Amino acid sequence: MEAPEFNIAQIKSGLGRFFHEEGRLKAHHYYDGRYYDQLLLALYREDFDQMSPVFDAAFGPTNLPGAALSAGFRSQGWFDGPLDLERFCRLIAEEFQRPIEWVVPDARLREDLGLDSLEMVTLIVIVDSVSGAAVGPPDSFLRFTTVREAFLYYCEASSMPESLGT
Repeated sequence: MEAPEFNIAQIKSGLGRFFHEEGRLKAHHYYDGRYYDQLLLALYREDFDQMSPVFDAAFGPTNLPGAALSAGFRSQGWFDGPLDLERFCRLIAEEFQRPIEWVVPDARLREDLGLDSLEMVTLIVIVDSVSGAAVGPPDSFLRFTTVREAFLYYCEASSMPESLGT
């Protein structure tokens, strides 16, 4: 994958985790009054294998909800029952490695918790997985901006009859 340096913030959670810098073209882009590097990134097989359940759930053709998706997440123990708001906050703190005191109902996902685009897609896959609903489109996260709104999305999805969610 190639990405201009000014766009790397959108995928910063994936750098070193599954995107690895293979090269850099110095001062390759001129944008907004300055030069930026072009990054050449690689996704190695072992990292892809670890994250493929998340990718499959978000973008793949099968879109199967449920515990089988937990393999690609840090928070694997959360797929076993309903969540209240406090437990939902702990799930977000664990999955995205944020201090628990930051993850409060009114915390804004992007501004306060610093979730990037990849983390937002991961969040929607997790919410859909723990709710047991069919995985929504990757841009479903646009429906919510705070932890409370994500929790309400989880509540809505978990009460959806299975026949409507698939």
